[in-house]
Amino acid sequence: MEREELRQALDDEIQSLNEREKKLSILNSSFKSFSEKEIDSLVERCEYRIGNLENAYAHASVANQDEIEKNIDDLNYSLASLKNEILDSENNKKNISNSFDDEVFDKIASSLRDLIDRQLEAGDAVIRKANAIINHDFETLNAEKAKESKKDDHKILEFDRTRKVNEEKVSEPVINPMEIKTDSLSQILSELDNDMKDNKDNKKELEETAKSLDEGKEIPVTNVESISTPSISPVLMSQDSINSINQSNEEVVKVSNTTVDDEPQKVIAVLNFGEEQEIKGPTLGRRAN
Repeated sequence: MEREELRQALDDEIQSLNEREKKLSILNSSFKSFSEKEIDSLVERCEYRIGNLENAYAHASVANQDEIEKNIDDLNYSLASLKNEILDSENNKKNISNSFDDEVFDKIASSLRDLIDRQLEAGDAVIRKANAIINHDFETLNAEKAKESKKDDHKILEFDRTRKVNEEKVSEPVINPMEIKTDSLSQILSELDNDMKDNKDNKKELEETAKSLDEGKEIPVTNVESISTPSISPVLMSQDSINSINQSNEEVVKVSNTTVDDEPQKVIAVLNFGEEQEIKGPTLGRRAN
């Protein structure tokens, strides 16, 4: 591959990683926003106040007016907070409404939209009931409660039908199909986040390589082949050579084939093992006493 072709391939890969990172960031931000919403707790709080007011109106003769006003005030306050949370959730849903052109990301976005829809549906329903109880519109209130009862009956029916089908196939415990757990979605996002860490590392390396190409620098290549240094062995000067060089030395030298003198020997050459030259005569000598 030529330099320009390599640079273009790197640029394309970096762009692809950048686009994937942006999509993952959108999904991750949307999921965090969904998790931080207090819609569920606000719905429960509104339901509690609505129930208190229903009991008070049903037993008006013994109801405490101060308690009624307290419930109404807290219900109004909770409704205002709930409406703001619902507005944020609707905007959050819009952020992930478009296709991500990625099978995994699109699946996550679809699951997240379903979770948001369930929260929005529950929030809208409690708002309608709250407005009805505040305005003493018991007809609307009863109609909303009847809708919820129908939905609950339908869920139970669907659950029973699914359980029977599953029991015929396997004996494993049946999971309620109407329940969507956020743990699995969080786990998927966590795994994708770990994958993107590797993508970021690859992108950084690719960017550095592309920069080197643009500057005309050579791309460093690490040579993993180890270079072995051949072993070497010293060749000691023979006693005959020592006698010829140092003619003044008249001491008699005895050759020993089994011992080596502790005195230092003079090195005359260094050769690789296997390349030693045959040296006539003794190679090591010891002076006679």
